Amino acid sequence: MVNKKRKDIIIKFSNRWIYTLIVIGILAILGVGVFALGSVSNPGHAISELQTCEEGETLQVVDGEWDCVSGGGENLEGWSFSNDYLYDDGEQVIRANDEWLRLNPAGHFTNGVYTPGKLRADGGICLDDVCVNNLRSTGIYYIDNVYCEDYKTFTTSPTCKTRPCQVTNTYKRYYNCYGVCNLNSPYSCPNNLLGYLVE
Repeated sequence: MVNKKRKDIIIKFSNRWIYTLIVIGILAILGVGVFALGSVSNPGHAISELQTCEEGETLQVVDGEWDCVSGGGENLEGWSFSNDYLYDDGEQVIRANDEWLRLNPAGHFTNGVYTPGKLRADGGICLDDVCVNNLRSTGIYYIDNVYCEDYKTFTTSPTCKTRPCQVTNTYKRYYNCYGVCNLNSPYSCPNNLLGYLVE
């Protein structure tokens, strides 16, 4: 039989006071925490209390309260936005509702768009429906002859073809460059050169 020696932990009287104070402190901290959780309501909001805005409305602070405002929101004096439109004093500045970013799309700024610096377009430049991807020494022409097809459009061609003036079942007549209807086929007329686009 093996003798097991037993060690007893001896707590001195002076140590008991320290342990007692530690236990009381822990209980006090737990009590304060339980009281705080039980007496303070949840500071958040239920999902049913959150206000949602309809399409075309923005959430803003109005007279110190959150409210949905139709027609966009005011950010700066005179500036407002609505859906994909940016306005300055009611005049449309930018529109981005399709694959284009449009500046002055409604023509409210009658002088057009101005920049004191350079305008860079690495992908090319389009005038009306004529797009030029290689900008090096490419001429842009305006079809200014009323007797040409595609009159009042831009092109990269220095000439335009005249349009038909008489069409019957047996023949078709075309204008010449001066508006005389006497040609059996289209005639090439010079276009007005606007200038060259250079790199």
